[in-house]
Amino acid sequence: MKGYIFFADNKDGYRAIHSSAIEMMTLMAALSVKGCGLSEVKKGVDLETFNRLGKRHVEVDVVDQVLQIRLAIDIVHGHAVDKVAYAVQKQVKDEVSHSLGMKIGEIDIIVENIIFN
Repeated sequence: MKGYIFFADNKDGYRAIHSSAIEMMTLMAALSVKGCGLSEVKKGVDLETFNRLGKRHVEVDVVDQVLQIRLAIDIVHGHAVDKVAYAVQKQVKDEVSHSLGMKIGEIDIIVENIIFN
């Protein structure tokens, strides 16, 4: 099934999640970190816009049963870029691995922009 990531298999069948759900989970985890933002996210952003942002900012792949994530973020001016990027890596890894029970490999963070308020 295209777009699905299979994360468990047993005698009762398999369990899979669509890559867009992982993209959303990744974005929510990243945005929960202080100093991380996306310049397109404004108060009251609708779900359709948020889904589109997931496609633009997050790539997920599975290599040898290990989930790989690439995430593009913006940093809010006044926050240390490296500290925020590291905190985002940790937060994403913790939340996604806890939610899916999958092994998480590399989480690549690309800082695209600095947001000035």
